[in-house]
Amino acid sequence: HLGYWELAMAAVGLAGVPINVLVDSHADPRVTRFFNEVRMAKGSVPVPVESVTRVYRALKHNAIVAIAVDRAVTGQGMTATFFGQEFLAPDGHAVLARKFGATLVPMFCLKRDDGRYELVVEEPIEVVATDDAETDIRACVDQCLALVEDRIRESPDQWFAFRPIWGVACEDRLRSRRRRTLTWRRRSNKLAREAVNESHRLRERDGGRRGGGDS
Repeated sequence: HLGYWELAMAAVGLAGVPINVLVDSHADPRVTRFFNEVRMAKGSVPVPVESVTRVYRALKHNAIVAIAVDRAVTGQGMTATFFGQEFLAPDGHAVLARKFGATLVPMFCLKRDDGRYELVVEEPIEVVATDDAETDIRACVDQCLALVEDRIRESPDQWFAFRPIWGVACEDRLRSRRRRTLTWRRRSNKLAREAVNESHRLRERDGGRRGGGDS
């Protein structure tokens, strides 16, 4: 979440290159829908972070999948060191790259002094697959984090962590986020059921009126 990552995805999509973007789901589904509609209008294909099947399908077809690597939004990952402190690091990019033999291409979209944005594409990272999967994945995670650290040090004002990523505050935030998401989903499901029931009731009422008229 450094620089204008949404613009980077739009630049790739508008260039005619299909790109699948792993996205977080907001507590309010209306916010999620708004962001995804904007992404799709610019040529990106939003993929929920929990949709493993869609990610596998994309990689099997040699498609591009964009993943942010500085925050474990799902609450899953591995412990790693980031700016000298341990935190829960996302490892999905490393797991996927190793599983499918995919190449990781780090990319940043950073604002320059003249107000314009520069799309920076780093050297590709090849994930070595040995008999020790954990070591392979950790080496990839550490390499990616080291690169992100370097870029953040160059432009610290452009890093948007949004939420605590270190310590207990991070864990509390993740638990709170899960509760809020569950609450919104339950409310949405309730409203959907009420809408369906009301639709059925109106159809039955209208059908009864038509039937009465025919008799």
